[in-house]
Amino acid sequence: MTRRNAQIDYAKAQTGLIETVVRTRTILVYERRARRSHWALQSPLRAGAQGLAHPFAPGHYMSVYSVLKVLHIFFVVSWFAGLFYLPRIFVNHAMAEDEASRERLGMMERKLYRFVTPIGVLAIACGLALWFTFPTLYAGGWLHAKTVLVAGLAGYHVYCGRLLRDFAAGRNRHSHVWYRVFNELPVLVLLAVLVLVVMRPF
Repeated sequence: MTRRNAQIDYAKAQTGLIETVVRTRTILVYERRARRSHWALQSPLRAGAQGLAHPFAPGHYMSVYSVLKVLHIFFVVSWFAGLFYLPRIFVNHAMAEDEASRERLGMMERKLYRFVTPIGVLAIACGLALWFTFPTLYAGGWLHAKTVLVAGLAGYHVYCGRLLRDFAAGRNRHSHVWYRVFNELPVLVLLAVLVLVVMRPF
């Protein structure tokens, strides 16, 4: 009986060892599949190959993408803030009647224009960097339409510099009403750009 019990115990031990090994291998297999699924979901290369834009990718790719996008948004917001405010100064300048007010407003215009010009350049540079560095994430007709709008906004910025020089030389030819209407153009451009970027209609 003792020998038979020993054999039974040995068989049970072998069975338990086999079950432990099987369970361990099963757990490892599931963990490996889970990691693969996680990587497949977040891999930017696989997302780009499938035509999907997945900005929350791990590792170095995510850091470069995120930094460029944050800088682009920051500079775009700052650029628009300057373009919203500069024509408002033009409105007040066109309405000013005394020389002291004209000189003060002219100084404000020059300082703001010098400040916002490099910000506009950086906004465009970051946008181009995103476009050319991650072409699979930025493609389609909406991007070409946005590019046309940004080019128009850059032209608006340059024209503001010309208006500033006209004020400085005493050659202003427009009324304050004209500048009020002129001030609304960046608002329309911003709205159109947001629709294109968020909705991507084409």
